[in-house]
Amino acid sequence: MVALVRKVGSGIAVFTVYDLISDFIHFGFRGEPLWLIEDALTYGLFMDVAIFITKGNLFGVLYDDKYKQNLSAIVEGLLLGFAFSFVHPFFTYRFIAPLVFGFTPNQERVLYLFVTYMAGDAVISPIAGLLALRVSRVVAV
Repeated sequence: MVALVRKVGSGIAVFTVYDLISDFIHFGFRGEPLWLIEDALTYGLFMDVAIFITKGNLFGVLYDDKYKQNLSAIVEGLLLGFAFSFVHPFFTYRFIAPLVFGFTPNQERVLYLFVTYMAGDAVISPIAGLLALRVSRVVAV
């Protein structure tokens, strides 16, 4: 969705809708509106910053050369994945979750979450970038 719209603000809008739908379908509304703020203002903001930095050319959708598009999708996917790996360990687990659930965060757990999220996002995010590029190509035709 964000790769199709390519306008600043679409990242926050998409993650807001994602949070509301996921709460309605699966998670429930315990901890709201903190989780909504966390999803929209962290993941969504990172997407909007990426759109702003690339001037609307997120994942290289405006390039004519397919090699340049694929390279851009992989690199931007890696950078967004690295940014996304900060959110849960440092913002959610260290700040929001103690407020919602009333526990004291453990520093070793924070570092463990960061390292594991970074490793997983390094694999998934370039694939997601290529998939977003593919979807935008299909829809543009």
